[in-house]
Order: sequence, then structure tokens, then C-alpha cells
Amino acid sequence: MAHHAQRVDETIAREAGEALARFARGNGFIATIERVQTSPNLSLARICVRVFPKEYGEEARGIIYKATPAIQDYLNTRLRMRHIPKVMFFVNTERDDVAVTRELLDELEQKYGGEGI
Repeated sequence: MAHHAQRVDETIAREAGEALARFARGNGFIATIERVQTSPNLSLARICVRVFPKEYGEEARGIIYKATPAIQDYLNTRLRMRHIPKVMFFVNTERDDVAVTRELLDELEQKYGGEGI
């Protein structure tokens, strides 16, 4: 059963990612699917979205929430399942991994003077 849920998560991530790319196009940001968590009974799919650049997080959140019914309709036509999970989007604006990595690299470069980096 776990394998089936994983396949459902991957399929939803792929199809929702395509739909999400259409809505993000022309708005100045890129939205990617970080992960999908489907409930055990496959009635709900929680989709975590990462937005780049981070400054567009709130704007992207509004666009994605408004587009959720259209994305659900798209998934209803694309997925070949008996029961299609209801999707819920969560925009991850907690931290920017790229910025954290840059800060860590800068600290290492200052500490070691760029040797071996």
C-alpha cells in the first residue's frame, strides 16, 4: 500500500507541477513542487510549493490559492484514478535554502581564506 501512495504522490506532483507552471508564467516567479503528502485514504493531497524568488511569496500564495479550483479540475481530467484527492497548496516561505547556503559558504571563506573551497 505504501508503494501505491508513493506513486500517487509522484503522479500528483508531476501533473500539479505542469498546471502550476502555467499559472506562474508571466507573474515574475517560478513555483516548484517540493513534496506531496497524500492522506492514507487518498482523499486529500497536501502540496508544498517553493517560490523563487522569495520576495514573490505572498503574491504567489494569492495566485496559487485563486488557481486551486482550476488546478483541481485539471487534475480531475489528467489523473486516471477512481477517486481523485482534493488538493491543498501550502507555499513554503519559511527559509531560502540558497541564501542559507551562500551565508555558510561566505563564513567558511572568511574563516579559511578560500583554501580548499
